[in-house]
Amino acid sequence: MRPDGKISFPLAGDVPAVCLTFEMLREELVERLKQYVRDPIISISLKKTGDKKVIVLGEVNEPGVYYVSGQRTVLEAIARANGFTQHAVLSSVILLRGGPEHPEGIRLDLNSAINKTDMTQNVALRSEDMVYVPRKFIADVNYFVTQFLEPIYKSAWTLRLMQVISQ
Repeated sequence: MRPDGKISFPLAGDVPAVCLTFEMLREELVERLKQYVRDPIISISLKKTGDKKVIVLGEVNEPGVYYVSGQRTVLEAIARANGFTQHAVLSSVILLRGGPEHPEGIRLDLNSAINKTDMTQNVALRSEDMVYVPRKFIADVNYFVTQFLEPIYKSAWTLRLMQVISQ
């Protein structure tokens, strides 16, 4: 559909489609095509819905792109992403909106929304919004320990064990 609410169809011309059901639009097209085609058969299907595309990233169980319809909130998008991980910081969730041209970051305290003390923190989503759930600092320290210090510790322990055995 064009921005003026019409569709262009060969032989039928420009057809107003705003506020028409599929059946009403089909009947209008059949009527217009009858002068060119004996028994026109028209089938109409929905190619794209008015769903909003939102991106949920960070400390959620299933980060990704989600399509939500109607008036949906940040917590509902996170629920679609299968909830928070154990390392999520609920008090500092970032909502990015405005796209690359005019980005705007909004910090949300979803603890307040979950505890129902401040429901204004559970913001309604717009199309192309991005929700980022940050990781707790201690989770990063634990990552550092398991990825970097643990192998060093194990190597030192193995070396010491070998020295004891050789004596």
